[in-house]
Amino acid sequence: MSPIVVNQAQAQLQATLAQKRDIERARGDQEHALAILCGRPAPSFTVAPNPLQEIAPPVVPPGLPAQLLVRRPDVAEAEQNVVAANAQIGVATAAFYPTFNLTGAAGFESANTSNLFDWRSAVASLAPSISFPIFQGGRLRANLEATEAVYRQTVAAYVNQVLVAYADVEDTLTDLHAFSDEVGNLGEAVSASQNYLRLAQAQFKFGLVDYLIVIDAERTLLANQLALAQAVNLQMAASIHLIKALGGGWDATANVSP
Repeated sequence: MSPIVVNQAQAQLQATLAQKRDIERARGDQEHALAILCGRPAPSFTVAPNPLQEIAPPVVPPGLPAQLLVRRPDVAEAEQNVVAANAQIGVATAAFYPTFNLTGAAGFESANTSNLFDWRSAVASLAPSISFPIFQGGRLRANLEATEAVYRQTVAAYVNQVLVAYADVEDTLTDLHAFSDEVGNLGEAVSASQNYLRLAQAQFKFGLVDYLIVIDAERTLLANQLALAQAVNLQMAASIHLIKALGGGWDATANVSP
């Protein structure tokens, strides 16, 4: 074997060992952080290798109702601000939620988005038709206009918060869809890289190729394995962000206000 090939292999080995050590350091830091969250001493806490390898992210069901968003603390706070602005609002709670579904048949993309703007206009139009009995009789009529403005402001803030929540769901669905496709593609890339390495080793054994081909095959496999692990991590994170964006998951019967 020529000195060039030996030096190339040695350089690849040392670079890989350095990368391995850096990953081990980062993994140790993550284990220590998890130990704190679990209330356990860091030295006694370990995570099994490849903990996400056999775990698939939860499947997003189609047709999630928009009423799930009421469980979000920011939406619930905005809703209660509207109620506090006029305790005698006299409007059904359901009127404050859009009637579209958050996800379509594929479980990733939203449907009926045009209804969102109709809903926003409908909610905004409630304020002019709502009476304020406390001001009737003229005793505090001079403050009526200012109070109506405050009420309109709370309604607008509520509508905006629902739109923000809806955008959060849209973003996480888009991310989850993209990362799921990326994981599938990288999984196939890893399989192809393993075949590439196997063939390169076999051909080198019979003197058909130079060892540089084997080195390239090993480097390609390692790069694709690292990319796959990172994509799986992002996919899982997107699933967690979707659960948070929906206020705790997609069980429509859990912790949803009537």
